[in-house]
Amino acid sequence: MRRLAFTWLVLLVGVLSGCESASLTPTARPVATPTSIAQSTLDCTRAQIKQLVDDFFDAYDQNDLARLLSLFNFTSEFQYHDDVGGQVNDLGERASLERYLQSRFAVQDHFTVSAVGLPTQDVVPFCATNPTVAFTRADASRQYNGNAKLVISSGKLKSVVMSSTLVVNSPSAATPTSIATTVGLAELTLPTPQPVHFWANDEPKELPPLAFGVLDPDSRQAGATTGTLRPPELNAPPFNAPRELDVYLVGDYPPNHCTVLLNIVKSLQEWICVPLYSLVQYTPARPLGEKMVTVTKETIEQRAVQLLHEHGLLMPDQAMPKATGLSRVFFFQRINGIPTYANKNLAVAFNQDGQATNIIGRRRPLLARSRYPLRTPEQAWQWLTEGKRRGFYVDTGYEPVQPLVVTSEPINRFVAIELAYVEGEVINPQDIMQPYYIFRGEQGQALFVPAVADPYVQWR
Repeated sequence: MRRLAFTWLVLLVGVLSGCESASLTPTARPVATPTSIAQSTLDCTRAQIKQLVDDFFDAYDQNDLARLLSLFNFTSEFQYHDDVGGQVNDLGERASLERYLQSRFAVQDHFTVSAVGLPTQDVVPFCATNPTVAFTRADASRQYNGNAKLVISSGKLKSVVMSSTLVVNSPSAATPTSIATTVGLAELTLPTPQPVHFWANDEPKELPPLAFGVLDPDSRQAGATTGTLRPPELNAPPFNAPRELDVYLVGDYPPNHCTVLLNIVKSLQEWICVPLYSLVQYTPARPLGEKMVTVTKETIEQRAVQLLHEHGLLMPDQAMPKATGLSRVFFFQRINGIPTYANKNLAVAFNQDGQATNIIGRRRPLLARSRYPLRTPEQAWQWLTEGKRRGFYVDTGYEPVQPLVVTSEPINRFVAIELAYVEGEVINPQDIMQPYYIFRGEQGQALFVPAVADPYVQWR
């Protein structure tokens, strides 16, 4: 009987011990692997937070857009603030972040992390914390010191706030004082024009991004900085711009190139031919063509196309006529869909009878191209209101004020935005041709703002 009682006592103690042991062991919360933190994880470790920080900067430096975006939780509270040397971008949704990251990748932006501030506790409740990072960052042109705060919630990036200041220009990028110092392009040769064509088809040499260094916004070109803008008003339809475009090096034709024109027209009498300017002009002693019974834009456009074709001056990318009134027809070169506005653009002038009285045109050959990121239209508008804008003596074919759209009158209301290449006056045998945003006033006046993004344009 004593042995039976002892056996029951042992069993009872064992049961009680088992109950006590179970009540002291907490229920383990699932912990994610170091390489990712799942949305369902309640808590995570300090090491996992460090891994998420490392993943962000590693994906950025690898230009791995898909991996980088996967680290974010795009809710209504999402924010991405990036101040790069005073150029501030505030983004609030996935699409704009994707575009912005691609623009930074295009300029070879990358980070070197020097310190990471992590939470002191080993386990972070609900994976919610704000680690800080000190870094240096550099792109193809400049170097910066800065810091970042990564706001993490439920194991994902909720916000990123970064700020950096310029410390020194990177030696890896050229900062030319003249075109001759850029990339040793003097050896570039022009393609031979096709038979019965004065100008050659463009075959620009492709260069690495940012090959021309920091650009000068054509400060040597003639044209006033137009109008005071207080208070400016922008009442233009929405304008979507690409994230990047090519910038071109343009050249000239050899001194003997006028023989090409002579072979086409058989006589250079009444012609002006200047290969250095890629310029031709024809002023016949008698107007060309029969008098028209009815003069319309359509009829003078048809006659202009015919005349340019006969004289070897009509190129495939410059074949669309645009009549401004009944006195002039312009032909604007389009480079990948972007118009080019030039000083002395290709045009045919007409009298009141629809007869041609003058042909003039300048088309500089495209020798090389290099990709550059663009500022947004909103950033360009900000530049304009800060006074960073200018005028150009170029033909734009815009009515009613054309072709020289430069004015000293104030422009207080802008009704249109356009993106175009501007080929100003010839300064050197080789010059840079870059894109500009064009803001138009109600009377056709135009102000030009460099389209290439900071810090790749040096305003003077």
